[in-house]
Amino acid sequence: MKKHTMFSIVLLFALILIKGAAFAEDRSYSLGYEIAKDFSGLKLRISSNAIAPGLWLGITFYTPNATETETQVYPIKSGKSLTEIPVNPKFINGTFEAAVWTKKLSKDECLKTDDLCQKNGYRLTGMTAYIWRYIVNP
Repeated sequence: MKKHTMFSIVLLFALILIKGAAFAEDRSYSLGYEIAKDFSGLKLRISSNAIAPGLWLGITFYTPNATETETQVYPIKSGKSLTEIPVNPKFINGTFEAAVWTKKLSKDECLKTDDLCQKNGYRLTGMTAYIWRYIVNP
C-alpha cells in the first residue's frame, strides 16, 4: 500500500473517531406540546427529551389579560418523558411558557436580595429549551 493511501485511511479513521466523540458529548434537549380536551377539560401535555438527568420543567400559565399567573415545576428524568397538566379554565385563551432548566436552586442557595427566589423558595437556572404558545380550546 502506498504511503499516501495509508495516511488517508488513518486520517479517515481519526476523523470518524473525533466526530463520534463530539456526537457523544452533544447535550441535546427538546420540548414539545399538545393541548388536548377530554371529559375533565383541557390538558396541556408537554413532551421532553433530555440526555442529562436531573433537569427541571418549569411551566407558567397566563390569563388572557396577563393579570394572573400560575407556575408549576416538575423534575425531568433523562430520556423521553411526558408531563400532563390540567389547564385551569381561567387560563383558556391565555398563554403559557415552558422551559427545561439544568438546576433548581433552593432558597438557601439564592442571594438574600433575590426577592422572587426568597418568596417562592427556589429559582430555576440554566435554561436549555423554551416554548411559548396560546392556550386555545381545540
